Amino acid sequence: DNCVKRPVYQNGILAALDCASCAGKLPLRSQAHINYTLTGNRQEFVIKSAVQIGHFVFKPLSTIDGQAIAFTRQKLVLADVPERSSEIPLGKTREDKNPFVFEIPSPITEKARARPSAEPASPEIIAFIEAKLDEAVRLVEAPEASLAIPEIIADIVIALRKVPFPVVEQLVAKLIVPTTDAIGLKKIEVVLDVLPMSGRPDIVPVVHKLVQENKISAFRAASVVNMLALAAEPSPVLIKELLELYPIYKPVDVQLARSIVLAAGALTNTLNKLYVSVDVPKEVVIPARHMVVQAFKALLEGARERNEKLLVLKALGNAGLAEFIPLLEPIIQDSSAAPAVRTKAIYALRRVSPLAKHKIHQILVPLMLTPEAPLKVRIAALIITVHTRPESGVFSMIAQQLARDPSI
Repeated sequence: DNCVKRPVYQNGILAALDCASCAGKLPLRSQAHINYTLTGNRQEFVIKSAVQIGHFVFKPLSTIDGQAIAFTRQKLVLADVPERSSEIPLGKTREDKNPFVFEIPSPITEKARARPSAEPASPEIIAFIEAKLDEAVRLVEAPEASLAIPEIIADIVIALRKVPFPVVEQLVAKLIVPTTDAIGLKKIEVVLDVLPMSGRPDIVPVVHKLVQENKISAFRAASVVNMLALAAEPSPVLIKELLELYPIYKPVDVQLARSIVLAAGALTNTLNKLYVSVDVPKEVVIPARHMVVQAFKALLEGARERNEKLLVLKALGNAGLAEFIPLLEPIIQDSSAAPAVRTKAIYALRRVSPLAKHKIHQILVPLMLTPEAPLKVRIAALIITVHTRPESGVFSMIAQQLARDPSI
């Protein structure tokens, strides 16, 4: 951030020159930089000499009187300068990095869950969260709750974003316990609402643990997952963790399993939009997308019943990745598959139709022109083909087909 908003050569506690955010606040400001004389190349060089150049600006409290500037020039004497560069050993906490490789420190690029921080959270933050939760519970049924509770919830959400993951586990284990007390039940509901609203991408294991310990019902967990799809910061590891829970809850609770798959599809679409909007390098995007595609592929291959296949295909359509086309094409062209499944697979192409319209034409146009194909399948192929905004030649062919076969 300094490289963008501030001169990189600022130095010292009072360095504030040309700083828009702190201009006029300090009477004495300092600024310095060093001119180096080097020999060698960018990879191997030797510092022959160095001269520090700086100036101090004294701005009296009454700025109308003007300002005084004092320039300084100081030569740094290098006692021992070798003729060749020598390798500097790295410390224990340092590692050699390629300076031309750019890393994006964001959860949207995580392909594995980071190790939880061992640093304990401040007791003041934990006490603050608990106090705010108690205050929210007291105001739930109060007439003034509509004005006060949103601010309280916002304070809790901001605090939850700052604490490390072990603290979140600690708070959840402490606050969500079986009880028949009305206040305690309200507090549990507030906590379950606030957790997904915090936007943390690491609460899936917390919710899974609560269900496994019978502290919350699968139906309540489904609502948490639905809110997670709207509020969480998407990441490949979050989507993978969700899809890994689907086989666990598929035989236990249909609603929770359905919410998990659909939430994974919605988060995939949001993640892909983020990759495009912030121009993430393809070296980062391709492995992340591959992880997501492989997770959905395993889910699709494991689907046996018709309703399960329809659910997974709906999630693929919501996700909208062009990498899903090779997964959908065999289903669309399989004449032995149920017409409803083939139709759902065709509609799953709607989000990627502008990105790969010629590939979609190769799949759908022959199907649309086949009279033996089921009518619903042909109509779906026609709709998605038109949705790709095809060239005039394809439109002419569609018009001729409609004239010959008005059933579609």
